[in-house]
Amino acid sequence: FDAFVDQALPELLEDKDGYLAHPDPVSSRKTTGPALLAVGPEGGWTEPEQERLTQAGLLPFGLGTRALRVEMAVPALLARLL
Repeated sequence: FDAFVDQALPELLEDKDGYLAHPDPVSSRKTTGPALLAVGPEGGWTEPEQERLTQAGLLPFGLGTRALRVEMAVPALLARLL
């Protein structure tokens, strides 16, 4: 995880908006260009993972406090971003 955040993520985020999907209050962000969406396990990201990813430049993004299955969360998150 640390190697990914330190080495790969900065390159992936180049010229993109980055969003960290996690069960949180509903976010109303809209992206206007290329974006990267980090979706974690169905239970959500751990606190240390959230902290590392937000420090790396990802903005918190949620659909509410209830955790969704990944196959349901991804289309819902994309619909909210677009």
